[in-house]
Amino acid sequence: MKHFKDAHKVRNRRDVLKAAASLAVSLPGLAFWPAAALRADDEDSKFFVYVFVHGGWDVTLGSDPKTMPAGLDENDLYLGYGPDEIAAEGALKLGPAAKSLLKHASDLTIVNGVVMSSADNGHPASANYFQTANGQGKRSALALQLSRFLAPCPFGVVYNRNLVKAQDARGVGTIFAEDLRDLRSLNQLAPIFAKMGLSSVAESGYKHAVQRFLANQTKIQEYLRRSGAGEASREATLHQLIATAFTTGCANAAQVDVGHPDDLDTHTAHPGRHLTKLKSAFESVASLFEIFKKTELSDGDSLFSRTTFLITSEFSRLPHLNRGQGKDHNPLANSAILAGHGVKRASVVGSTKVIGRKSSSKGEPMLVSSPFDFKAKKALDEKPDFNLKHIDYIYPENIAATVIKLLDLEKASDQYADYKPVL
Repeated sequence: MKHFKDAHKVRNRRDVLKAAASLAVSLPGLAFWPAAALRADDEDSKFFVYVFVHGGWDVTLGSDPKTMPAGLDENDLYLGYGPDEIAAEGALKLGPAAKSLLKHASDLTIVNGVVMSSADNGHPASANYFQTANGQGKRSALALQLSRFLAPCPFGVVYNRNLVKAQDARGVGTIFAEDLRDLRSLNQLAPIFAKMGLSSVAESGYKHAVQRFLANQTKIQEYLRRSGAGEASREATLHQLIATAFTTGCANAAQVDVGHPDDLDTHTAHPGRHLTKLKSAFESVASLFEIFKKTELSDGDSLFSRTTFLITSEFSRLPHLNRGQGKDHNPLANSAILAGHGVKRASVVGSTKVIGRKSSSKGEPMLVSSPFDFKAKKALDEKPDFNLKHIDYIYPENIAATVIKLLDLEKASDQYADYKPVL
């Protein structure tokens, strides 16, 4: 399996405070790539937002709705809804949990049939894999990886809860990452750094990071003023903070974690409960889209049109109910939702199929991914020839490569050249 190559180091607040004398910088709520600042109004500025829905979603309720296949019954596929409850626009179909996304359907591409692994690796490992596009746990979050290729800014990545931070000994540069909800310490940093006497300090990533923090105080203060310099206690406020970080030129990427793992991890009592929680998660995504669409830039573009969004979960769930009326983990057929800049409108890429209990080699129903022809950009129903380089399954690495293509990151093209995008 191929892996991304990081070129950054990450420091958290505790490590940074311990190393303050050596210019380690703590920027609460901000992942910081040392570079000069640009604003969202700059013509070439583009942004990336990764939304991670915790718990493992039932794709048949949202991104990959189904009707009952001939020859199968509810012991093979439990849906809990009828065909009339599937919303559609063009080729794109949305299950009852994702109806809040219907008004944004023209800005979406859904990728179905994403393989996480051949066996259940549990929540942490699967979440790490999709968030980093690396199956070995050796890479940082995709938002951190891509930040340095986007428009330079004094911070880099903003996030609200979790951000995978890893070190690569081959890396250069410095990134700092903390929680978006605590912005108060930003005003405390400038006077501390100003007293450090940087002229006598050897060149380093830390030194450059501090220099750029000090050089961009005007933008940072504008961000603090427009954000209220408080804590994001409400979801809409959180989404607005991200938009403000982008429009002030303080950040170029974000990761938003939605929901609690227990909300969607419905090993018991799946009917009704999972639908309610997943519906809430998609409503949160729709709210984020609305705020970005309403944020207008000076050239008339919306912030949404400059931003590529990726929405995922750690895995899907099996198609049938277990003895506890729940649905267990399914790593064989996940989904990803792409939106915003560069996205093919109202489209679906990839597919899955339900294998009934009578046909399953495991003796239980399965939802599995179809192989994908990366040259023709379509799923394959017939038996594939895996000897052909363009025939394979879709993996998280391919989703990451697709995001890179959508963002037109030419500087990243060589580094990620081995990964085939799905669009």
